[in-house]
Formats: sequence, C-alpha cells, structure tokens
Amino acid sequence: MKSPSEVEILSRELGRITYRIGLGRHYYRAMHDVVYQASGVLNRLLFSKYRSHQNMSAAVEYAGYVQRSRLLKRVAPDNTRLIENLVAQRTPYFFVPLQLNSDSQVRDHERFHSMQRMLKHVMQSFAQHAPAETKLVIKNHPLDTGWEHYDRVVLNLEHQFGLKDRVLYVETGDLTTLLKHAQGTITLNSTVGYVALEQGCPTICLGDPQYNLPGLTAQQDLAQFWGMPVAPEAELFQSFKRVVVHGTQVYGGFYCPPSIAQAVQGSCERLAAELSPLQQLLSLVPP
Repeated sequence: MKSPSEVEILSRELGRITYRIGLGRHYYRAMHDVVYQASGVLNRLLFSKYRSHQNMSAAVEYAGYVQRSRLLKRVAPDNTRLIENLVAQRTPYFFVPLQLNSDSQVRDHERFHSMQRMLKHVMQSFAQHAPAETKLVIKNHPLDTGWEHYDRVVLNLEHQFGLKDRVLYVETGDLTTLLKHAQGTITLNSTVGYVALEQGCPTICLGDPQYNLPGLTAQQDLAQFWGMPVAPEAELFQSFKRVVVHGTQVYGGFYCPPSIAQAVQGSCERLAAELSPLQQLLSLVPP
C-alpha cells in the first residue's frame, strides 16, 4: 500500500482541525464576523490613517439584515406564487438579477457604479425597445442589507418610463426557474451569468465578466437584445466550464466540515504542485 504524501497528511490534519472547532456551524461563522467587525473598530482607534473597504458600519449592516429577514418571511409566499404564475401562463419576460452596491465589481470596476444607475439604463431601454407583450422581472440580491429600497427605485422608474404593469420586482424566488423560462438575462457582471448560460438562457453583459465571450453571451446592443436575444452555444459553454473548473476552482466550501476538509485538501495539492492547472493546459497547446 502506498504511504500518504506530506500534502495528504497536512490536508487531513487541517481537515480534522476545522471539523473539531466547528467552522461549518452557523454560530461560529456569525461569531467570527462579529470579531472581525469589532477589530475594524479598534483599527480606527489605533491607526489614524486606517480606511475600510466597507461602505457602512457593522451596526447598520446588521440592523439591515434583521429588517430584511422579516421582510423576506412576509413576501416569500407572494414572490413564489408570482413566479409560478409567470411560468404557468407562459408570460414572456426578461430577467435582471441585482448585485450588491458594496461589491467592488460594481463600485469600482464598471461604468454604472451602482445598481440604481444600471436599473435606470435597463428600464429606459426596455421601455423604448422591448416588445410590448414582454415583462421585466427584477430580483434583489439574497445578501442585500435592505437599505437600498429597490422596490421604491423600481416603482419610480416604472412611472418615469411609462412601464405600468410591465415590471415585476421580487425579493426572493427560485433562480433556476426564473432563468430557465426567461427570454433573456441582463446582468452587469454577476456570477448569475454562469447559471444563465448553463440553462441556455440568452445573456447580455453590461460589464465585462470572465464569461463575456463571443458564442456565450450576446455580443449586441441592449436595444437589439430585446427583440432578438442570442442564445449561448451549449457545446462551447461546456468547454468553457471545463477549463474554468479545472484551471481555477478547488472543490469544497465554507459551510460544513466535510466541504471545508475537501477544500483544504484540494488547496494543499494546488499549492504544492510544480505547475498550476492552467500552466498544464497551456503546455498542451501546440506552439
């Protein structure tokens, strides 16, 4: 029998440690976040030039989550029925998944810098160019704090652009169902785009994420997309997915001991390898 390597021994030990201290349990993760936020307060006191990447204090963020958790309990049944009716009645609709304004992908790296500005651009274009029988479904991000009040933003823009009864806003709902039955998805650079492409849903990016490639996303103007959304090439997406998974991903997760142990083992193997998976793939490409 082959003896275990140093990488395997290290990964197993780290896996056992993470299991014993219970990192997969919710209360431990919550405790770690509280400690992290408290450290941020000390940073401001001890280091005069310290600047945080966060755009709101922990107290405000936590209060928002408490408020939104109550909201979700109240609106979830109605949101579920709304989505079920859309599917059952075969209502043609386009889907817009919102991202977080605090996300650096939105705040620092794209032209809109906020979801409110993106929504205005999308809804104005929808009013001007989308077929009259189509609707626009907008879904909030599951980790939104609730302080943005997108329901009010959407309602104001609906009035501004004359979109009465054509826009549906939901706080929650099954993402796969929404993507599977949508005429198309409009995103900035959300990872929802990956799910949309996997579902075969035509997808247009208003930013420039990794998957924004010819043959995958619609390489056309938003005005054109409403009338003739271009679906992704299924075989090309599967090839793209295999490269991304093999070259950049490690199996595992953060939210239960088995997935943490799996992630630790995979990470150790990657760190100890002489060549990265991408370098291995590139070595196979003819010069």
